[in-house]
Amino acid sequence: MDAYHQVAPVPPPLQLGSAAVQFIHALDCLKLIQYDTAINLFEQVANSKTSYAKNAQYQLGLIHEHGLGEQQLYLDMASAAKQYERAHHEGHVGATFRLGMLMYHGVNGHKAYGQAKLLFTKIAQCTDQNNQFVQILRRDACFYLGHMHEQGYGADVDDEATCDYYQDAADLGHPVAMFRLARNYADRIGVEEDGQKARVLYVNAVAIFEKEVAIQDNRDFFFYLGLSYANGYGVTLDLQRAAFYYYKAAELGHIDAAYDLGLMLLRGDGVGGKDYGVAHKLLTLAHQGGHRLAKFYIEQINDFIKTSKVQEPCQHQPKSKPITKFKSTTTQFSN
Repeated sequence: MDAYHQVAPVPPPLQLGSAAVQFIHALDCLKLIQYDTAINLFEQVANSKTSYAKNAQYQLGLIHEHGLGEQQLYLDMASAAKQYERAHHEGHVGATFRLGMLMYHGVNGHKAYGQAKLLFTKIAQCTDQNNQFVQILRRDACFYLGHMHEQGYGADVDDEATCDYYQDAADLGHPVAMFRLARNYADRIGVEEDGQKARVLYVNAVAIFEKEVAIQDNRDFFFYLGLSYANGYGVTLDLQRAAFYYYKAAELGHIDAAYDLGLMLLRGDGVGGKDYGVAHKLLTLAHQGGHRLAKFYIEQINDFIKTSKVQEPCQHQPKSKPITKFKSTTTQFSN
């Protein structure tokens, strides 16, 4: 689903000049792990006055945003934003989206939701329906605009606008937009209540989640599958399967999944009985990751431990490999 990280489309080489040769050579150097050479070539092309300049700027932005290799060489968010901005002004739609994402999540701790909204709106208004790359970006931009109106991030809370943007994203195949729009149809939020539409959207979202996680692990999709099976959203309610998907998501660092699985273990729902030790561990990790409600249940377990005269809160380990850490903030698609 993360196709906007793909290599920027190379312009047709009508006249294969030095900039084109350098750009293609730079891409080859990345594949050969010749990073210094690739960076040098991309920088030369980025400073040229050719049609390849914006593509080289975009590539430099990707390199600085994600780093290269296991050591994440060249990782520098401020430099990434600078390169994306250069390419954005040259009309590179991928750079516009990535710059919006940096503004949304923050560069060096500074979030700029207003700027992100402007950039996402520009993407959402793109009309090139024959360009798959652009349509994927439109899909994701519409999702974020819906989320921003839902949460009041850089925009007024507006349930109708939220549903409009989620509908646009859902029409383009965004499964989380489908899921959230289904919830709004079920709860009559921004739209008229429509159980049938909610059901269809839930079923379609779950189908995409299951297809995607069969190909590659995705903590957000695992979480939404857990949520679906825990509540019977588009599927038959199955708490055991919900616990499985929550665990898969929690292993990958999803704090909401850790919280929900912690509650299931606390109550003994779908997990073969209560396990206060593992519940305490999961809820503690969720709390450390920023979950606002986890502390209440941690205190409940601690009180139980004191009254039961149990010295160690974590007596048991999960049957599969233990969960050890979580991201410090919630994920982009968390509930």
